[in-house]
Amino acid sequence: MVSLTPDPDLTAFERLLDQSGDGFTEAAILTVVGEDRLDPREAARLSTTAAQQIKRLAARHGRAEVHLAFHGPYTMALLVGRHLNTLRTVVYEWDNATLGKPLYTPALVLEPGVAGGPITEVLLNP
Repeated sequence: MVSLTPDPDLTAFERLLDQSGDGFTEAAILTVVGEDRLDPREAARLSTTAAQQIKRLAARHGRAEVHLAFHGPYTMALLVGRHLNTLRTVVYEWDNATLGKPLYTPALVLEPGVAGGPITEVLLNP
């Protein structure tokens, strides 16, 4: 999970981990420390740093598929994503349809390095 807010609400992420049938090899939370709002001048540095951390986690597991739950500005998600161009990534979307029970649901599979990519699958929720 990448959260670009200090003191993030982890309810949905914890639910994702608990409800994953196959489980995940490793889970991590990357977050910012300090300010309430991101300084737009820091966007390039923050996105690069987040992507490097994600790549390190994937490399520890043989460049394993990454499942990414993102909490932050849409533009930052794009900046992080452009650095993940060598990883197969399942992207999760925040779903707050059931009041008080937010969750992350899989939305897309991205594989920028393959023919027919970058979006190789759109995941529909029941």
